[in-house]
Amino acid sequence: MDAPMHTVPVPSPCVEVCQLDAEQVCLGCHRHLSEIAEWSGASTGRRLEIRWAAQRRAAAAGNMECAPPLSAKDESGDNENAE
Repeated sequence: MDAPMHTVPVPSPCVEVCQLDAEQVCLGCHRHLSEIAEWSGASTGRRLEIRWAAQRRAAAAGNMECAPPLSAKDESGDNENAE
């Protein structure tokens, strides 16, 4: 029998600036409203996808001061700052 994989949760990109724009994207963390709603039940892989999408939106908006960027350490699930 295989041992269960242990994964460390991906930290939330929330920066406590919770305001939505006209496209329903948070001005603080750059997640879409549907991604915010999905977060608590999302798998580690899906959370990484959401974080990357939010980072792309932040970059497109010229706002890289939002949630800390993902690093190779975050991608591996080896992160001490998990929420």
